[in-house]
Amino acid sequence: MEGWVIAVIVVAIILAIAIAILISNIKVIGQTEKGIVEHFGAYKKTWGTGIHILVPWSSPRITSR
Repeated sequence: MEGWVIAVIVVAIILAIAIAILISNIKVIGQTEKGIVEHFGAYKKTWGTGIHILVPWSSPRITSR
């Protein structure tokens, strides 16, 4: 294979991983729900209705109630 083909494949794999991480960190809180954000088991904050994006490296847990 030529060098540019390998480069395109590597870039495509990196983009696929980045998109998968972004999609997995988007949380939607329903109209009748509240999202409770816990960080290492301790309460951090409450999210209201809407779309929220988590920071990938902070590892909080979201519980809808």
